[in-house]
Amino acid sequence: MIPRSDYMENKVDHRTYYAQFVNTSVISIVSTAIGERRICASEDPNLNDIPLREWDRLHHAIGLLVGKQLRDIDGCVSLCNTCCVAKEAARQIQDYYNNLQKEQF
Repeated sequence: MIPRSDYMENKVDHRTYYAQFVNTSVISIVSTAIGERRICASEDPNLNDIPLREWDRLHHAIGLLVGKQLRDIDGCVSLCNTCCVAKEAARQIQDYYNNLQKEQF
């Protein structure tokens, strides 16, 4: 696992750090709650065209799924870090569909 200190010292980027908390269950929850179409249609690199309250609603579910990892590595389970995990899961969904489109052409 990547320690928070590596992230804070810019040894790893934001996506790499938060990707360690994403698993298939997190992807499934984000996919269901936000919607794959909305995620793929997002034009903002930080997914800020999807209201923050929708990301915040995932806090409890993500906390249940990866809360122990977040506490062990990040020190806590906050709205901020669960939002970052959720948005990283959404970016992975975007990447998946973008790669599918490239393969079709």
